[in-house]
Amino acid sequence: MAEEAIAQGLHYKALRTMPLAKVATVDDCSNAVLMITSSVTGGHMSGVVLSVDGGMEGRVLHDFA
Repeated sequence: MAEEAIAQGLHYKALRTMPLAKVATVDDCSNAVLMITSSVTGGHMSGVVLSVDGGMEGRVLHDFA
């Protein structure tokens, strides 16, 4: 389903609201999991909600027209 939306260019509407202006990859998500599960980088975290959303905030930041 996501692949179809990207192929049709429908993802640009969502990307306009993201400061990073890119679709997340598997690596983006897995790196976030590795960070919070590491005893070095996430050793003092508890009950945290980590958003891997490219900074999406709901207002238009980019114009891809």
